Amino acid sequence: MNHTEFSAKSNTIASQYQIKYEAFFEQARKQLNCPHCQNVVGFKIHGSYSRHLYINQFIRIVIRVIRIMCTCRRTFVILPPEIIPFKRYVLNCILDIIKQLRTHTTYHIEQQTDITISLINYWHLQYRQWHRTLFETHGLWVQQASTEIAISYNNLRPVRRPMQIISAWTQPFHALFKNHIV
Repeated sequence: MNHTEFSAKSNTIASQYQIKYEAFFEQARKQLNCPHCQNVVGFKIHGSYSRHLYINQFIRIVIRVIRIMCTCRRTFVILPPEIIPFKRYVLNCILDIIKQLRTHTTYHIEQQTDITISLINYWHLQYRQWHRTLFETHGLWVQQASTEIAISYNNLRPVRRPMQIISAWTQPFHALFKNHIV
């Protein structure tokens, strides 16, 4: 199967992710301040959009992400820790690839995962430039679940997520992770 194919398994996983996302959204919405005006009330749902995610190299899903509008007329979305802004692969998949790079070559990983060498190298470069020091000095690799890693990373670097593109701006909702809303 290639990256663009859907299957019954991916539909089941998509349903599970959608339910998990909606539960996260409802819980996070209760603790939310507008990142622009700090308003704690006055949010309304302002539509949704499809978000394509790769759970791993073979399973691609689509979930509906809810957009919110504040009374200040700004719109935004709330994403759970395992979804990285501006990336299609979920955090767990990316971290697994980076862990494999410790003991395997990129060619071997490409053969095993069907993820291109250029994408593997891009993730590795991004990790080395922006995230490795924090991961290694604070022992984030010791934690097993990617959600736990994301929460710990956010506590250390409040305005970024692990493996997020550093130059990309995102809404400062990372304080939600401190309350372990996952």
